[in-house]
Amino acid sequence: MHAEARLAVERIGGAYGLLHRKDISVINIGGPESLTRNLFATRHWTTVNLDTWAPDRFYDVALCVGVLEHTPSWRTCLAAAAEALKPGGSLIVVCASDRHPPHSVNGTTRIPAGEHYSNIQPMELVAALADIFPGAYGVDYAFPPGDVYAWAQRPTASVTI
Repeated sequence: MHAEARLAVERIGGAYGLLHRKDISVINIGGPESLTRNLFATRHWTTVNLDTWAPDRFYDVALCVGVLEHTPSWRTCLAAAAEALKPGGSLIVVCASDRHPPHSVNGTTRIPAGEHYSNIQPMELVAALADIFPGAYGVDYAFPPGDVYAWAQRPTASVTI
């Protein structure tokens, strides 16, 4: 994850008052925690593997940072994140989009055989968020680096897993 992605998480998390709260729970879905973990004051932090995780409890915040472009089922990942959020919970997304150079999960520009990579187009992300989080989402595009930064909030109506 590059510095701009970290700054986006800090900007979005700060705008919604999430960074300094110690009472919230955060799930980091598949992304590297080394550059985002220390942004949040909470001690309730869980990192899960995107390929093996299934929602089993509720969280206040879900992070999908630098992972959606590495999975062909990125819409399913967003839907699972929505299921894992408490009513009123927040999703923060950072993903590579058009004009972002292809990159491997290990950060190199060479994509190994068998590894998926596809930039997420801003309007495709908007459409997915509109379906999953109707009425409570926002998307920004930045070039350089060619990233999409998004947030969404789960409706406050009660839900069950």
